[in-house]
Amino acid sequence: MTSSLRFHFFIVSVRSACHYRNGNIAQHYKKQIMRKFFFIATVMGFSLLANTVNARSWRINHDPEAKADFLSINDAMKSADVAEGDVFYLDPGCRLSNQTITRQGMTFYGTGNNFEEENPILSGKTTISATSVTLIGIRFNGSISTGDKYTNLRIERCYIEGGIETLYNSLIQNCY
Repeated sequence: MTSSLRFHFFIVSVRSACHYRNGNIAQHYKKQIMRKFFFIATVMGFSLLANTVNARSWRINHDPEAKADFLSINDAMKSADVAEGDVFYLDPGCRLSNQTITRQGMTFYGTGNNFEEENPILSGKTTISATSVTLIGIRFNGSISTGDKYTNLRIERCYIEGGIETLYNSLIQNCY
């Protein structure tokens, strides 16, 4: 290196050190870090919004003329359109037997516990093979069964004529 290049390199090094002491370089790096942080936070925020799925509502009725979304709970569980958190409404007078709930986070509503013939009735064995399932206002003429690994079941305002087998960490309230 020639002496003029060495002198120039020395001057640049001294200027950088002076800028660092004055806080200019540190402030520059802070701005870069903040820009990267806001960019990453914005990208993550948009990705979370893009992955948000809203729960859908479905109708179930055993009668094809009722034009419900599904003819049975079993048909709904087989559908690729059904996702976790979906809500199902059993039509008045709906009669289903030997149904199995296999997806978690599902909610099923009947017409309520009004002791009339129009209540949706699940007869036979209703098997729940999923966690976080809610059953409200349904009449059961058979048994309700879960396995020991399926928890967080909620049964409210239902009329249960059969028995309940193997229920763990679950809530049953206002049932008859």
